[in-house]
Amino acid sequence: MNSIKVLTTAAECAEERKSPGAAVVVNVFRTNTCMVVALERGCAKIRPVPSVDQVVELRKLTGKEGWLTAGERDTDKIPGFDLGNSPQEFESRDFKGRSIIYTSSSGAQAVLTAAGKFGKVYLACLRNGRAVAEKAAGEATLSLVCAGRKGRLALEDLFCAGKIICAIEAIQGAPVPQLNDAAIAARLLYLGGLSPEIFLQHEHAQLLRARGLGDDVAFCLEEDKSTVVPYHANGLVLA
Repeated sequence: MNSIKVLTTAAECAEERKSPGAAVVVNVFRTNTCMVVALERGCAKIRPVPSVDQVVELRKLTGKEGWLTAGERDTDKIPGFDLGNSPQEFESRDFKGRSIIYTSSSGAQAVLTAAGKFGKVYLACLRNGRAVAEKAAGEATLSLVCAGRKGRLALEDLFCAGKIICAIEAIQGAPVPQLNDAAIAARLLYLGGLSPEIFLQHEHAQLLRARGLGDDVAFCLEEDKSTVVPYHANGLVLA
C-alpha cells in the first residue's frame, strides 16, 4: 500500500473529491459493531438511511415480512423500532432470513457519506479491525473515515484507525510510505501502548455507561473477535 489518509469526521469526508479508491468507515461506539454482529448472526443485508422518517417510509414500502427496523437518537432506542443500537441486544438475536433498515446519529450517516465519495467502502470497529486490515491491505491507497460523534472527533475511532494502519504495515512487512497528519497521529496513538479500556473514561463511553449501557461499551472495546468484514454496495451493507 502506497498511502493512507485518515479523515477524522464524516464532515471531512464530505469535502473529499470523488474517488474510485477504497475507504474504511471506522466506528467503535456502536453502529458498526452492531452491524458486524448482525451479519455474523445471519442477517442478509442492512440498509443504512439518514433519518427516522426514511426508516418508517421504507418499512411501509418493503412490508414487515423479513425486515426489521433499528437505530438510535442521542443513544436512545427510537420508539416503535424493533431494535436499538445495542450490540448486546443484537448478540441475543437470530437474524437468519432477516434484513435491517438502520439509522443512527453518526455511524449510518458516515457510511452513506463515504459511499458517495469512494468506489469501495468497508466497515470497521475494534472487533473486526484485523480482518478489515487484511481485506484492505492490497489496495494502493486507502482512506480511513472516522465516524466521530455529533460532528466531532471520537478518540476511540482514531485509535481504531491507528490499529488498522499498524496491522496493514505488519501484513506488508513495511511502513506505509505516505500518511497524512491525522494518519500519523492515529498510528502514534495506537503505538502508545494504550489499552482500549482507557476509552472507558472518554465522554461517549461515560454517556453510555450513565444510561445503563456499560455492557455495550465493554463489548465494543473487545479487539479482533470477528472475521466479518461488512462492505457497502448499491445502498446496502453486506458481508
